[in-house]
Amino acid sequence: MKAQPLRSNHQEGAGLVEFVVVAPLLVILLCGLLEFGLALYTKEALTNASREGARFGVVLSNPRKTATQIQNKVQEYLTKS
Repeated sequence: MKAQPLRSNHQEGAGLVEFVVVAPLLVILLCGLLEFGLALYTKEALTNASREGARFGVVLSNPRKTATQIQNKVQEYLTKS
């Protein structure tokens, strides 16, 4: 008696076809998650930089800090992160 194959002849390439259909969707999903994470990181970095600039500008000093000094402090914070 001959052993029966696990799959019929019509289903041999079904796994490959399913992978070809699903793989691009998974790659798009992964890229979307990566972009979303980078956007959140950028937003957080900008928020922290503006907070540092505000803190730098509010601290009492004589003479008062100029807008250019505050902007330089924010730029310095962003280049460090």
